[in-house]
Amino acid sequence: CSQSDAMKNILVPTDFSENAGIAVEFAAVIAESWNATITLLSVYTPAVSRYNMISPLLVDEIAQAKKEILEKLQLTAGTVKEVYPGVTCHTTVGTGETVEGILDAVDSVKADLIIMGTQGASSIEKVLLGSNAADISEKAECPVLVVPGGTEIHMPKNIVFATDYAYSDIEGARLLTSMARVFEAKIT
Repeated sequence: CSQSDAMKNILVPTDFSENAGIAVEFAAVIAESWNATITLLSVYTPAVSRYNMISPLLVDEIAQAKKEILEKLQLTAGTVKEVYPGVTCHTTVGTGETVEGILDAVDSVKADLIIMGTQGASSIEKVLLGSNAADISEKAECPVLVVPGGTEIHMPKNIVFATDYAYSDIEGARLLTSMARVFEAKIT
């Protein structure tokens, strides 16, 4: 893979948690290495009940929440730009269920890669990845890099590629090879 095969648009979903912050920083490091663009995304899920489903107050609540989220996103983008001046960082706010909002954003920003932090969950896969991360990894049309909470930000030297030998894994391997070259990392 040449550098032109590298990812150019990185989507970073955030809920402004510590784990999401680690993913944002990791994305900035990668974006700087690849000369890629970051899009920070936060998805607002309104509390909808049968009593407020069509209420004009719900419309106002959504507008206010999106405004507040956008301000937080812009603050985060400003921090990224301050620490990594060569990185272009866009922001966007989605509304609806978290997983669907992230998957919709993949299409709208033409994301080549999703980088996201983890949260807790229940089944073994979801315990390892977090429920949203596991769902996104399964459903996304682009590679997903899941950054565990507490991860120290550094360039990876060893990358493990798990595969079930599906045909679609060929593209993932190609992109991972490009990533490994940038980091001068070994792939197992």
